[in-house]
Amino acid sequence: MSNAARGRPTVAGPFGEDLRVSIAHKEGVAVAIICQGSDTGIDIEPIAPRSDRFAEMVLTDAERALAPEGQTLDEWLTRLWTSKEAAAKARGTGLSGRPRDFVVSRVEPGRLRIAESWIESQQEGEFIVSWTEHG
Repeated sequence: MSNAARGRPTVAGPFGEDLRVSIAHKEGVAVAIICQGSDTGIDIEPIAPRSDRFAEMVLTDAERALAPEGQTLDEWLTRLWTSKEAAAKARGTGLSGRPRDFVVSRVEPGRLRIAESWIESQQEGEFIVSWTEHG
């Protein structure tokens, strides 16, 4: 495995398939996703208190209003952050310090819509894991 110019991991091997990979790790936990023929993204973060400044940096007013009932602000911010990271990794750009450019426009149970992509998102213990959905 190596990295493309902007940091996206690439895989190579004795196979003919066009395999694309995304990886993430935090606090000793790692996740990965591999997709054939299309770009993909994944991210993981622990659910933790976030500052008001972090919320301002990440959330648009519309996204604040989309928070599902019963979800704490810490869970919602973590879910949005990991979803935006996954979408940015799939796009190959990363967030580039501009998480508000990746706008969540719709929320359904277990997934969020960012631009043309659905991002699956679930809680695993004390972490939120989000990844791009592929049909």
